[in-house]
Amino acid sequence: LILIARIGEAAHGCGVYNILPAPVINSAGWAAYTSFLQSGVAGTDFTNDTAIYLGQSQGTGLKIVREGDPVPNMPGVTFGQVYSLPAINDSSQVAFVAPLDGPGFTGSGSDSIWVSDAAGNLQSAFTVGVGAKGAFATITAFGSDRMLVAGGVDPTPSGGGLPLASASEYDLKQAR
Repeated sequence: LILIARIGEAAHGCGVYNILPAPVINSAGWAAYTSFLQSGVAGTDFTNDTAIYLGQSQGTGLKIVREGDPVPNMPGVTFGQVYSLPAINDSSQVAFVAPLDGPGFTGSGSDSIWVSDAAGNLQSAFTVGVGAKGAFATITAFGSDRMLVAGGVDPTPSGGGLPLASASEYDLKQAR
């Protein structure tokens, strides 16, 4: 066993770990994990108290995304609460579901699915339409070029944000 993160310790890039749900681990031993951060410490409050990290051993954590972070290439838009379990593939790319908040997104935002490379660079896989709010999706399988999504809504333009009846597979190269 290798310690990657511990409740009460400084979280990489922000705050202090408060709650650490079970991580997902790839074949190379890299773990992707969600953390709820301790409120009232290092500027953490209810607007930025969730984050997703990638790590292989204690001290190697990399913040992938934090609630309140700006969304790449979308001025004025931020990530909402990132509490979903991330997925990780054997290339240490991390995929996650997060709502978006800001211009064009009302209420708590719209679900979106993002992919990060091992260096933490984010790229949108797809964003669900505003009408799909409240429909949660789960990433059930994640490869270097394909993703299997169960539940939630169909995020493709032809799907129009309609509920998914079963798991659907998406070609990430075409979705970008």
